[in-house]
Amino acid sequence: MRSWPVVGRDRDIEALRGSLDAGRAVLVSGPAGIGKSRLVSAALADVPREALARHRASPGAADLPYEGLAYLLPEAVAQGATDRSSLVNDALDHLAGSDIRTIWVDDVPHLDDETMVVLYHALERGMVGLVLTARSGLPHPKALVALIEAGDIDTVEVRPLTEADVDDVLTRVLGGHVARPTVRRFASRSGGNPLLLRELVRSASADGTLSDASGVWRWEPAEDPEGHEHDPPVGVTDLALRHTRELSPAATVALECLALAGRLSEVAMGRLADPLVRDELDDVGLVAIDEDGWQVAHPLFAEVALAALAPDDRPDRYRALVDATSGTARRPLDRLRSLRWRRAAGDDVPPGELLDGATVALGVFDTDTAIDLARAALDAGRGSAATTLAMALTYAGRLDEATPYLELAVDGARNEGSRVMATITQTLNLAYREGFTDTIVDRHAALEASLDGPDMVDLVRSERASALAFAGRFAEAIELAAPMLTDETVPPWTALAYVPGFGGASSTRGATGQVLDLLGRLAVTAEPFVGRNVAWLHAFRSQAFLLHGCMPEAEESIGRFEELAHLAMVPGVAAVLHAESRGVIALWRGDVEAGRRMLTEAVALSNVPESNFRRTIPLGMLAVAHALGGDAAAARAAANDAVASADRFRLGAGYAALGSAWAIAAGGDLTGAARAATASADALVDADADSPALWCAHDALRFAPSPRAAALVLRIAPRVDGEWSAAFRAHAEARSPADPDGLLAAADHFDRLGAQLHAAELTAAAATLFAGQGRRGPAADAHERSRSHAARCRGVGLHLDPTPADEPVLASLTRREQEVARLAAAGLTSGDIAEQLGLSVRTVEGHLHRAMSKLEVTRRADLAGVPGLA
Repeated sequence: MRSWPVVGRDRDIEALRGSLDAGRAVLVSGPAGIGKSRLVSAALADVPREALARHRASPGAADLPYEGLAYLLPEAVAQGATDRSSLVNDALDHLAGSDIRTIWVDDVPHLDDETMVVLYHALERGMVGLVLTARSGLPHPKALVALIEAGDIDTVEVRPLTEADVDDVLTRVLGGHVARPTVRRFASRSGGNPLLLRELVRSASADGTLSDASGVWRWEPAEDPEGHEHDPPVGVTDLALRHTRELSPAATVALECLALAGRLSEVAMGRLADPLVRDELDDVGLVAIDEDGWQVAHPLFAEVALAALAPDDRPDRYRALVDATSGTARRPLDRLRSLRWRRAAGDDVPPGELLDGATVALGVFDTDTAIDLARAALDAGRGSAATTLAMALTYAGRLDEATPYLELAVDGARNEGSRVMATITQTLNLAYREGFTDTIVDRHAALEASLDGPDMVDLVRSERASALAFAGRFAEAIELAAPMLTDETVPPWTALAYVPGFGGASSTRGATGQVLDLLGRLAVTAEPFVGRNVAWLHAFRSQAFLLHGCMPEAEESIGRFEELAHLAMVPGVAAVLHAESRGVIALWRGDVEAGRRMLTEAVALSNVPESNFRRTIPLGMLAVAHALGGDAAAARAAANDAVASADRFRLGAGYAALGSAWAIAAGGDLTGAARAATASADALVDADADSPALWCAHDALRFAPSPRAAALVLRIAPRVDGEWSAAFRAHAEARSPADPDGLLAAADHFDRLGAQLHAAELTAAAATLFAGQGRRGPAADAHERSRSHAARCRGVGLHLDPTPADEPVLASLTRREQEVARLAAAGLTSGDIAEQLGLSVRTVEGHLHRAMSKLEVTRRADLAGVPGLA
C-alpha cells in the first residue's frame, strides 16, 4: 500500500499560503481526523526546516504554563526568567535573533494560554507567520479568542472529502482502478474523514475483504449469520477506543504515561518501554515520532487514554515518568514538571527543592503549584518559603489566607530586597481587603523612609504615588509622579511604574490632555517592552480617553490592556475593566440597554479580590444606567452600594455621587436630583476632583435647567479639558439665557462625541423654544432631529424634561403638593386651603413645607414668584 496523498485541498492550501504571505495568522479547523495537519504540512512543504518551528499540543500538558514555549523555543525558557514579563521578553528576543519565520501549533485548544500569549505578541510585531490547527467544538486559548475577535486571523474550515476525492485517494494508495460501489461504500462509511478512510482501508486489507480482482479493487465486507455486513468504526472516537482497548497491558501503561507527559525524549521513552512495546504503539498508529521525541499521534487518543486511566493508577504512572526522565531535566520548567510528578507519585522532596520549585512556579504564575510547593517547604521547616507562599496566595486572590504568611515573610526577611517585596505585598493585600486609605499611604511612606538602595526607593515611591491617587490625594500623587513622566532622561521602564498614580490623579482633576500627551509619548518609547506596567499604561490611557471624550480610542486602549493583562498579574481586573469601560461607553452613546448589561457584569466581576476595593465606579455608573432605564429601585440599590464603598476608593467617589443623584431622579424628584448633583459638584471641587464635579454639575442642568445650574457648569468647565467639557460648556451657555440656536449647536457637539441621548434632549429643548418663539420651520426641523437622535438610543425608560425654566421646575412636586403650593401662592391661608381641599390644617402645613423645600424657597410670599404657581 502506497503513502497517503493529500487530495481535494488545493484551494485550502492556496488560501493558507496567501494568508501567510500577507503576514496574517491562519486558523485551520475541522473535525478530528479530517486532515488538518496533513493540509498544513503540504502548505508548508517549501518552508526551510530552520525557518519553521512546530509544536503539537497535548491534553496532558495543557495545564503547564509555557509548556508549549519550552518546545517551540527551548533556549528562551532555559534562562530561567523570574516573572512573566521577562520570560515573554526573553522569548521574543530569542525569536527575533533566530531563523524562525513560521510557527505551527497543532491542536491549539490543548496549548497553554501563556504560550499562546507569546505567539500573539510575536505575530503582532510581525516577527513570524502563525498557523494553528484546532478541532471543531473545543474552546480556544484566550489570546486566540482575542485574535479572532479583532479580526486578525484568517480561518480555513477543512471539509470532508467528496466521493470523487475518495476515489482519487483510493486509486493512488491502492495503485489501480477501484470499483464504483467500493468507492461509494468507503466514502459513506468514512463520511469523507481521511483518518477513518485510512483505518477502513487498513482493516479491510488486513482481513482480506479488500482485494484486487482482475485489475479492479473491490471491498466485500464479511456478513454475519443473518446476512448483515459487519460495521466498521463509525467515528474517530470509536477508532481511538478500539485501538487503545486492543493494546497489551504494557503498551497501555506506556500510552497512558505518554499522554500524561505530553512528550518524551527518545531516551526517556527507551527507559519507559521496551522495543516490542514501542513497536506495538507505532504499528497501530497511536504515536508520532520525530527528532524531538515521542508524542501521542492525535489528541483524541490521549484524551481516550487519560479518560480510561483509573485515579488509583495515576501515582504509579507518575512514578514511571519520574524514573524515565531522571537526570534529563535541565531547564527550570522541566525540573518543575518533574517535581510535580514526584509530588503526585507521593515522593518525599527535600525542602530546598520544594522552595526552588515554588519560585519557578510563581515566576510563570502557576499559582496552584507554587502554593502547594511553598506550603510543603514551609511545613518542612524552610521559613523563607513564607514569602513565596504569601505572594502566591495573594496572586491567587486568597487574601485572608495570605495574611499570616505575609507577617512571617516581613518578620523573617533576610535582606532589603526581600523585606521590600514582602512589605509591598502585605500592604497591597491590606488595600485589596480594606481599601486604599491614608493607612496604605502611610505604610508605603514608612517603608520608603527605611530604605537605602535607590532602586528599592524608586519602587516603593511609585507604589506610594498610586496609593495617594487611589486615596483621593491627587495633588500629592501628581507631585510625586509627574517628574518621572515629564523628565525624558528617566528610562521608560522606570517611568511606567508611575503611570497609575499620575494618570488616575490627573484624569480625575480634569487634566486629561496632559495625561494623553505624556502617556502617548511613553507608549511609543515603551513599545519594545512587554510587561505589567505597559499593560497598566494602556488601562490609564483608556480612562483618560474616556474622560476626554474620545470613545473609540478608549475602546482601543482598553482592548490593548486586555491583551497584556496576563502580565499585569490581575486577569480578573482586566475582565472588570472590560465590562466597565464598554458599559460606560454604551451608556454615554445612548445604548442604555447594553450599558446596563455590561455594568451589571462589571459589578458582579468586581468581587475579585484585586478589584473589590474599586467597585465604586461600576456601581455608581450602574445606578445611572438603571435610572435611565427607568428602574428606580435598582438605581437606588446600586447608588447605596456605591456610596458605602466610596471611602475605600476616593478616586471613584465622584461616580458614587453621580449615581445617587440619578437614583433620586429615577424616583421622580428631578429638583431633588438637581439639588443633590449641585451639592456633590461643589464637594468634589473642594476635593480636587474636577472631572466628576463637572459631570455632576452638567447633570444638575439636565435635571432642572436653570440659570443657577448653567452658572455652575460654566464655573467648573474651565478647570476640565477635553471634548466633554466643551460640549457641557456649550450647553450651559445656550441655557443662560435660553437660546434654541445655541442648543442645536451644543447638540451637534454631543452628536460628534457619539452621545445620542444628550443630543436628543437638547434638540427637543430647542424645538420647544422655537415653537414658543413662533418659529415653526426651525421647530419642526429640531423636532425631527430629536427623533432621529432618540431612535439611535436603546432601553431608555427615564425621559428628562428638557424645557428651560428660570427657576426650579415643578416636576418634583406631587399632585397634592402642587395644589397646596398654588393656593398658597394665590394668598390663601393654611386654614382656607384646608377648608377648600377638605384636609386638616396640619396636613396642609406638611404638604406646604415639603413643596417649599423642593422649590428652594424659604418664605411663603416667595411662592408667587415661582413660574407655574402664580
